[in-house]
Amino acid sequence: MRSMLYAPNTPTLIEPMGGPRHVASEAALRQVGAAWAGRIRTLVVMSPHFATRGGFGVDPRPDPPQIFDFYGFPEIYRQPYRPPGAPELARALLAAADRAGLPVAATDRWGVDHGAWVPLRHVFPAADVPVLVVSVAADQPPEVFFRLGQVIREVADDSVAFVLTGSIIHRLDLWDGRDKTAPAAAEAFRRRLLTIMAEGRWADLDRVPAEEIRAAAPEGGFAVYYALAGAAGSDLRGTVLAQEGEFGAASLDTVQFEAVAPAA
Repeated sequence: MRSMLYAPNTPTLIEPMGGPRHVASEAALRQVGAAWAGRIRTLVVMSPHFATRGGFGVDPRPDPPQIFDFYGFPEIYRQPYRPPGAPELARALLAAADRAGLPVAATDRWGVDHGAWVPLRHVFPAADVPVLVVSVAADQPPEVFFRLGQVIREVADDSVAFVLTGSIIHRLDLWDGRDKTAPAAAEAFRRRLLTIMAEGRWADLDRVPAEEIRAAAPEGGFAVYYALAGAAGSDLRGTVLAQEGEFGAASLDTVQFEAVAPAA
């Protein structure tokens, strides 16, 4: 695997509902799609809206349903996005996870929720690239997320990309419709995490101050970034393509990861 993406997933990327469009984020996601066209043939997507406990869920169906797991965006309900599933890759991931002793199981109780299809509408708008959705099991420790990322990397060839979606800052308790900045500690966490992604300094995840994590309340939990670390290995580096925000309550950051050439 030589490609990954960290992407925002707010429904306002599809329908701004009277607010400004997230022009930079939308353009960044389209840029990723253009770079991946013809090269990436399957996506493994981890969405924080696909939540499980006790272990991770993988949907092996060839035609997973689209899930509208939100309210207040009536225009979006009329915009289908139904990519095919990836049952062969699902079986390979389940078998590899079993060999690794990881708590991963097949499930048909969810589908392609907005944490997956909102950004993908901009990356691959034709919905013709198969998607394997993987849940976030927030009760699992960082080392299990890390090992899951390694297993995803193990079963993915260079035509497969791993996509993690969410907001580095996800303080919806601060959402009041006013234009403002996020708390200083949350913004410090955002800067720190984007630097880790860009420089591949994944060991620094173990040294992130707890007060910054609490201030940012990252979507899906802090452990999800260990899945990125495991999947990235030592040879993928991130490029920050866009940084936007919503009312000081949520961040929208797009980071594209590609393999870097080894040093001479």
